[in-house]
Amino acid sequence: MRKFKFYSAALAGLLTLGACSSSDDLNGGASGESKGLTSYLAVNINNVGAVPTTKATRAEYKDKNENNSTYEDGEGIESVITKVRFYFFNTDGTPYILNSAGEDVLDQKNNYIDVAMQKNSDDHDHTVETVTQAKLVLNGESNLAPASMLTVVNPDATGGLLNESAQRFSVLRYETKGSTWKNDKGFVMSNSVYQDAGIDICSTQLAGKLASSADAATKDPVDVYVERVLAKVTANVNETAKTSDGSSNIWTKVSDGGQYDGSWRTKVGTLAIAQDEGTSKNYDVYAWVQGWGVADRNNLAELYKQIKVGEWTDATLGIKPWNTADYKRCFWSNSCDINNTNPPQNTDYTSYTRKMGSDAEYVMPNTPTGVVSTPYSSHLTKLLVAVKLGYQDESGNWKPAEICEYKGQEMLGADQVKKLILKENERFFIKNGDQYVNMSADNIEFVTSTSYNDKLKDYQVVAKLKGVDKLYIISNDALTANSNSEERAASYSEMSAEDVNKLLAQNPIEIRKDGNAYYYTPIKHLGTAGSLGEYGIVRNHSYKVTINSIKGFGTPVYDPKKVIIPTQPSNDKSYLAAKVNVLAWRVVNSSVDLNTVDK
Repeated sequence: MRKFKFYSAALAGLLTLGACSSSDDLNGGASGESKGLTSYLAVNINNVGAVPTTKATRAEYKDKNENNSTYEDGEGIESVITKVRFYFFNTDGTPYILNSAGEDVLDQKNNYIDVAMQKNSDDHDHTVETVTQAKLVLNGESNLAPASMLTVVNPDATGGLLNESAQRFSVLRYETKGSTWKNDKGFVMSNSVYQDAGIDICSTQLAGKLASSADAATKDPVDVYVERVLAKVTANVNETAKTSDGSSNIWTKVSDGGQYDGSWRTKVGTLAIAQDEGTSKNYDVYAWVQGWGVADRNNLAELYKQIKVGEWTDATLGIKPWNTADYKRCFWSNSCDINNTNPPQNTDYTSYTRKMGSDAEYVMPNTPTGVVSTPYSSHLTKLLVAVKLGYQDESGNWKPAEICEYKGQEMLGADQVKKLILKENERFFIKNGDQYVNMSADNIEFVTSTSYNDKLKDYQVVAKLKGVDKLYIISNDALTANSNSEERAASYSEMSAEDVNKLLAQNPIEIRKDGNAYYYTPIKHLGTAGSLGEYGIVRNHSYKVTINSIKGFGTPVYDPKKVIIPTQPSNDKSYLAAKVNVLAWRVVNSSVDLNTVDK
């Protein structure tokens, strides 16, 4: 296991404590005899779980747990360290207050100290591969040594969540929540939380680790295990997936220099298109992937992982094992609730632009509190793929497949829907002077919401009158009468546009405007089918979604600027078949020394 190492082989924290000892060890929380002596603390910051910390269990664990035997190194800023913050606490969890004492000591009146990354002489970037030197000097306000320590890597990436005042242990551990956990300089990482012998392990205990010399400290360093607050999601198509007869690949990489050059294309179904002579012709419909993204995201996350000590088991979670003290980590957690005050975060169709096989999205943890029986309609975090549907005409030209559905009938083009609506409502007329004339397509528009139908799905639209204040309705008998007769003229009844719109709203319509549609799937975790841990997003995990195939015409998108609430069409003809490979995303690190700098 590779480590972030501080103070050459370890971080040398010179602790100018009120406590002192003639021995090499100064126990945390113990009272000292005098003030002013310098004490040392060496710290190793380790990644969680690449291999067990106990050699005797390393091979055995891998044999028993294939799910968690695969790890993935971080890339780019995923592993950058700009600053490390160390919080110190008394035995009762109150802040261990620090004072300044002499030169090269941080002038602060709180319970933390910041260590910033410095460039080395060989001009390396600010990454974990950069080796610099660091010394920390802490002067305790009391004559007691600190009892415990919490660590936050890249605290500035919290967007100001961590204030400059002294913090209690309970506040940091259980109450600190935010919406920002990375910036363009790095990811926030915090102490790994796990269960060991029925105890919630989070903080680093300092008893017996404070020494009176740097040499003594480096011989017995404190080990701190950290993991990222965020999780990582990537997506790609299964390039080698074959059709059912094995004759060809399901996916084709478009390379024709056209509008969708470079995108992936696959056949999703067949549409019967009506012909002028009253017949129909079948056309193969294809989907071009426009991009992907994550839907129903959690907007809040806690600084530290929350677990249920003594309650969760391998059986209830479906994860074996769900926790390992050998790896200094666990593979499940509670997350901030998604509710009315913290609704799921979604975007519109145009925002799903991430490229297959290259782009990543970072999301906050989102785990259910019980077994999910309806994952597609839940608040689980989901992978969403935006597509354009199209077909080839008789001349071989590609055209958008604007597939619509109205009253159980599929048709091509929103104009066809308007024609059908006009035919159904041919008894409605517009008065033009003294003449009553039929409505036209220009008098109808489609809207994505209405107050007249509270059962309208997110993907449906309704027809609405356009530029018309009132209509005139005539009976069927009068409709067949001579248009110039007094009998017909007297048969028209006035009807408000509002009343007509109420009638139109009772018949929802599906329109894939310009071929716009999407497919989605809830992201699975490590748990077995039907278990609590089957679905969910857990911090510091990498979710690799491989799309084998998509079928059906997808969920319709009429207005690409309307925020998508992932919903399956009621006919349930569309689906996305995918495999999720969950990797225990680890912190990439090497030997690193840090220099102390003023805030």
